[in-house]
Amino acid sequence: MAGGRFAPALRITRGEGLGRRIPCRRIVTLVGSRPGCKVNLQHPAVAPVHLALVHTGSRWLACDLATLRGTRHNDLPLRVDEMLDGSVLALGPWEFRVEIAPTDPEAPGAGIDLDASPGDPTLEHLGTRRLFQPARDVCLIGRRSGCDIAIEDEEVSRVHAILFKHHDRAVIADVLASVPLRINGEPRRFAHLHQDDVIEVGRTQFRVRFPRGVHAATPGGNGVAEPPATPEATAKETDLVDIRTAEGKHWPVADRLERLRKNSMPSGS
Repeated sequence: MAGGRFAPALRITRGEGLGRRIPCRRIVTLVGSRPGCKVNLQHPAVAPVHLALVHTGSRWLACDLATLRGTRHNDLPLRVDEMLDGSVLALGPWEFRVEIAPTDPEAPGAGIDLDASPGDPTLEHLGTRRLFQPARDVCLIGRRSGCDIAIEDEEVSRVHAILFKHHDRAVIADVLASVPLRINGEPRRFAHLHQDDVIEVGRTQFRVRFPRGVHAATPGGNGVAEPPATPEATAKETDLVDIRTAEGKHWPVADRLERLRKNSMPSGS
């Protein structure tokens, strides 16, 4: 997966390999102890897939993959942060300095699927038809409770996939999941998302919706017009979403959404 118009790299400033510079040219660069990670670090404090470095086309983001021991950015706990030239990342016994150099502005950028849908996607959980609109630059989907969408399913990895935007187009990438991510029934490691694509994470399915067609049937969809959305269904769900709980018809965000609904009602109603 090619990068964009700047060239990020990691330089080891503490730990084994001191002084080594590691170019990161992929859209998603994985750091961890599992074979297949671009930056492979063998240590008990490093998770199998510990950190994702995500190239959006204009920014470079670091995302801790809901690890138990965490990652630090400039000596603060990392969730998702933009990396700048000189930023410092630390995990286990290693420390890395981020180096970002501009490339030739005339050089071609990353390959972009121009047919991919622009804008922010909404995921419709096909078990409950509830909607989830990611509220972070990098959304984690997996079994671990620290994921933005947490799914209790033995076929789902602790962090299974990440959802983000590349050149303003929604994309999804699996992070060395033991059971591959599937898009419209096909195994995919990386994919641009389109209206009505079906994402399969283990046995859980989501339909991709974009603003222009969230509540209407579209070509390639299920052919059934959806009912008008309720305030609870359309509000941004910025809290963690537990799919197992959702299938039981109770969502952790329900109380917050109910408060939002009540606060939006005219006084005296």
